[in-house]
Amino acid sequence: MATERHIYDQHGGIIRTLVWNPAETESRQGGAMHFVTHQDCDAILAANRRDAELDQRGRPFRLAARVPLAVVDRAIREGWMNDKAAWRRWLNDGDNRAFRVAGGRI
Repeated sequence: MATERHIYDQHGGIIRTLVWNPAETESRQGGAMHFVTHQDCDAILAANRRDAELDQRGRPFRLAARVPLAVVDRAIREGWMNDKAAWRRWLNDGDNRAFRVAGGRI
């Protein structure tokens, strides 16, 4: 049997797909399901570049970052969604710099 893909949610540039492969043996039914989230991050990155140029000094609340939904899903799945230190590590990682709005370290 071939792998099946079914889009089950699509809005705001985010596409969520259910992928089922009956040949994989990870589940008791003889197949494996995976949920895949795809998001075009160009709009997030453009907004972050634009907002990074704004002077946010003196504001009571400053925007620190915008992250893709797939990263939020990963944080939930891996159990660090509510861990401020884990978010700081993720945001301060050089590979994730483009998702930060505020300069410097978080």
